[in-house]
Amino acid sequence: MKIYNSLPHILLLTSFLCSFTVIANTAIHTAKNTTKLNTISKINAVMDKIMDENAYPGISMVISFNGNIYHHAQKGFINVETKTSANIDTKFRMYSVTKGLTILLTTKLAEQGVLGLHVPIGQYLPDLPIDKKKLTPQQLLDHKSGIRHYKGAQEWMALSQQHCQTPKDAIQYFINDPLISEPGKQEHYSSFAYVLLSAVIEASSGLTLENVMDKYLFSKSNVSRVTFDDPTAYNKDVNTSTFYEKANNIQIIAPAVDNSCKFGSGNINASPLEISHIFSAMYANNSASTDTFKKLFPLLSVSGEGLGGRSTLLVDPSNNVVIVIAANARGGNLQPYANEISDIIRLNQPLQN
Repeated sequence: MKIYNSLPHILLLTSFLCSFTVIANTAIHTAKNTTKLNTISKINAVMDKIMDENAYPGISMVISFNGNIYHHAQKGFINVETKTSANIDTKFRMYSVTKGLTILLTTKLAEQGVLGLHVPIGQYLPDLPIDKKKLTPQQLLDHKSGIRHYKGAQEWMALSQQHCQTPKDAIQYFINDPLISEPGKQEHYSSFAYVLLSAVIEASSGLTLENVMDKYLFSKSNVSRVTFDDPTAYNKDVNTSTFYEKANNIQIIAPAVDNSCKFGSGNINASPLEISHIFSAMYANNSASTDTFKKLFPLLSVSGEGLGGRSTLLVDPSNNVVIVIAANARGGNLQPYANEISDIIRLNQPLQN
C-alpha cells in the first residue's frame, strides 16, 4: 500500500482559505469605506447648501454614532473681521438646544429619585401660586403645562437685558400669569416652562442648575467646553465665536444680550462636539435613565435661535445617532437640514465609524 503525505495538501488548502478570507475582508472593508465616503460627500453637500441658502458667517456640524465621531465639518468664520475660521472646538450660543440637555438631566434625576416626573411641583416649590403647584415635571418637559411662552420679540429682548442669579429670580416674570390651557391637555411650546423646571431641579437637588448639570452630564461625559452664558467671559475664550446679526444684508456684530434668565431653556454656550459627547455618553452608559429617555423621546429634535445664534439638535436613540449644528447668526431654520442629514445616514446603513 502506498502512503501519501497529506500535510502539504492541507497546508496548501489552509493557505488558500486564509488568502480568500483576507481578500473577502478587504473587499468588505473597501465597500464600507466607499459607502462612508459617499455618505460624507452627501452630508458635505448639505453643509454647502446651508451656507448658500442662509449666508451665516460661520457654522459647525458634528455627527456621532455609537459614541464616536462619524463626521464633522466647519465652514466660514467665527470672526469675520479677523477671518478666523471655525473649528470643531468653537463655542456657539446654543439657545433652545439647552432644552435637550435639560430633558436628559431630568430623566437622570428621575432615575436617581431626586425628583418624580409625575409629582406635583408644589412639593419642591411650596411658595408657587396654587394653579402652578399641581403641575408636574413631565408636563413642563412636554410643553403641556399651560405655562405661556414669550409674548413676542420685545419681551424676549427685554428679558435678555436682565441678569438672574437663580431660576427663582427668572420665574417672577411669568409665574403669576394665568395658565393658557388646562395642564396635560394641550401642547403649547414654552421656554418659560423650562425656566420653571430649572427652579424645580434646583429645589429638588439642592444644587444650582449649573452644578447639577456638571454632576450628572458634563463630568460624566468629560466635556469642558459647555458653559452657562456669561457676557463678561466672551473675550477670555479665543475660540468662542463672535455673534452676528444681519442688517441690510450685511452681518454686523449682534447687540449685547444676557441669557442668564433663560436657565434650562436657553442659557448654554458650547461646541457642537461637546453636545454630541453628552448624548453619546448617555448611549454608552445604557442605564435606566437611558431607557426612560428613549421611551419619552424616541426621536428628539430641538432647535434654538436668538441674537447671534442658530442651532439644532437631533437625537435618534434607535440608531444611536446624534447630529448637532450651530451657526453664529440667527435666521433660517437648521432643523430641516439635520433631518436631511439623518435621512442620508439612515439610507446608507449600516453606519461605520
